[in-house]
Amino acid sequence: MSIEGVVFDPNDPELKETLTYLTIPTEERIKLQAQPFDGKKQCWVPDPKESFVAGEITGTKGEEVTVKTAKGDNLTFKKDDIQQMNPPKFTCCDDMANLTYLNDASVLHNLRDRYGRWLIYTYSGLFCVAINPYKRLPIYTIKAVLMYRGKKRTEVPPHLFAISDNAYSNMLRGDIGSFCLDRENQSMLITGESGAGKTENTKKVIQYFALVAAASAKKEEGKILPGVYVTSAIVARQGKVLDEFGITHIISIQAKPISPFKHREYLLISPQDHISQDLLQYAAQCNDFIHNARLNQGKVLIHCRSPSIACIYVMTITGISWSDTINSLRGVRTLVDPNFAFQRQLKYFYDQHMVQERERLFTKFGPFNMINDDISFVMKNLALYHEEQRRLTGNFIDIDYLHLSTKNDTNISSSDNDKTKNIHETNSDLDDFFQNSDLSSMTPESRSLLDQMFSS
Repeated sequence: MSIEGVVFDPNDPELKETLTYLTIPTEERIKLQAQPFDGKKQCWVPDPKESFVAGEITGTKGEEVTVKTAKGDNLTFKKDDIQQMNPPKFTCCDDMANLTYLNDASVLHNLRDRYGRWLIYTYSGLFCVAINPYKRLPIYTIKAVLMYRGKKRTEVPPHLFAISDNAYSNMLRGDIGSFCLDRENQSMLITGESGAGKTENTKKVIQYFALVAAASAKKEEGKILPGVYVTSAIVARQGKVLDEFGITHIISIQAKPISPFKHREYLLISPQDHISQDLLQYAAQCNDFIHNARLNQGKVLIHCRSPSIACIYVMTITGISWSDTINSLRGVRTLVDPNFAFQRQLKYFYDQHMVQERERLFTKFGPFNMINDDISFVMKNLALYHEEQRRLTGNFIDIDYLHLSTKNDTNISSSDNDKTKNIHETNSDLDDFFQNSDLSSMTPESRSLLDQMFSS
C-alpha cells in the first residue's frame, strides 16, 4: 500500500463517504445552531439513567430550583446541582476547549452527540478523545491520509491522523528556536481502559507514519541544483552520508561550528533567525563559496533552518523569481519555510541587487556554462512542488508548463525561454503575502525595525 500516484480529489465518492464520518454537513450544522436558546433558563440536571438531561428552569426559591426536564418531569434541585448549558453554536463542537461552559454535563453531551453521528474523534485542547465505534469506519484510507498530510489541525476535522501529522512535522522541523535544523524525537501517549481501542489507534498511527515517510523517502531529498544540497545539521554530522553524496564543501549556518571532517572545506556564518537580521550581507561571500566549489567539480551542502542563502545563489545563477525559487526548494524539501523577513529580503534582492550580483560573480569567476542545466533542474523541482500541492489540495490546474520569471539573463537561450511559457505566477506578490500573514500580531517596534531594514 502506497500513497504514490494517488491524487487528493474532494469530489471523489470514496472521500465523500469518509467525510460523512468526520464532519457534519454544513446545512445540518446551520440547522442545529439555529435552535432557540435562553441561556438564563436552559441547563443540565442530574439523571440516574442518563447522568445528565437537559432542562428548563421554571422557578427559583432560595437555594432550590424547579426544572422541567426534557423527559417532561418537573423536579426540584439544589442550585449547586444545576450545570450551565452552552449555546447551540457549540453543538457537536470539534474542540471542547472552545466551550463557554466546560462542565461534566457539557462534555458528556458533546461527546455523546458526536458519537451518535459516528464522529468518534473530538479534540479537547491538546488531547484527542477517541470513542470506540465497535465497527469499521472508512476513515483510515490512503485518501484520508492525503487529506491530513501537511495540514494544520484547525484545517481538517478531528482525527488521529491530524495528531500523527503534527508529531511527524515537529520531528522533522526540530527546535523552532534554533536557526539550524536539529530534529527532535516526538512521543504520543495513547491511553484508555480495556477495550477502548488503544491497540487499533496505535496501528493507525504507525500506518500513517509508514505511508507518509515512504512517500517522502522517494524524493532526492534536498538537491536544489546539480551539486548543491540543502539539508539538516544531522546530515552534516554524518561522515558516511557526506562521502556517499560526494560532499566537498559545507556552509554551516549556526553560532557554533560542527566538528569538521577532513578533506572538506567549511564556511561558517552565524546569522540569527530574527526579523532584524540582515541576511543579504552574506550573499557575496556564500555565492563565491558555492560557485567556486561547483566550478571545481565539488558538491556543496548548506545546512540551516532557513534556506534563504541557497535561494540567493539559485536566483543569482538562474534569474528565477524569489517566489518560484522558494517553491522549487520546497519541491525537494517540504520543510523549506523562510520567515517573512527573510522572504522580504529575497524579494528585495531579486528586485534591486540580483543583476549586479550576477555580473560581479561572472566577472570574478568567468563564464558559467551550466545556466541552462540549472534552469531545467529548478523547473523540475518546481513541478514536483506543484504536483505535491495538487495531490494534497485537489487543485487540478494544468501544470505542464510552469511560469519561471527570469530577469536580465543574456546567457539563457531562446529554447530555454520556450520552456518557461507564461501561464501564471506561482506565488502572489509579497504585498499580498504580508496582508495574509501574521504581521498584524507584530509589535510596532518590530514592524518599524523591519521597515527600516529596507528603507535605504
